[in-house]
Amino acid sequence: MNELYGAFAASKPDAASLGRRAAELRTQLERTAEDVARQVGVPVSELLRFEHTGEASVELLMGLLEALTPGGDLDHAFETPRFASIKEVIAYEQRRMARR
Repeated sequence: MNELYGAFAASKPDAASLGRRAAELRTQLERTAEDVARQVGVPVSELLRFEHTGEASVELLMGLLEALTPGGDLDHAFETPRFASIKEVIAYEQRRMARR
């Protein structure tokens, strides 16, 4: 828990930047606003308002967490994926496994 808080406190994102990061992630995942809003159960206008202003309900944030992050991972919520290709993912995993 302390590790999670420390990671969050270090970055100190404001609400508007969190909304922009969520929009960027949604776009990178090639998901439409309509698709994500439908999955989360909110109007598209509510999702777009969050992406532009950072204003959101807890329900919207929790729904986005589930819709846009693998397993609703709080440690990496709304992060931009760090790999540009599957080759980068494979190389990373190979290096990680070699260190064990």
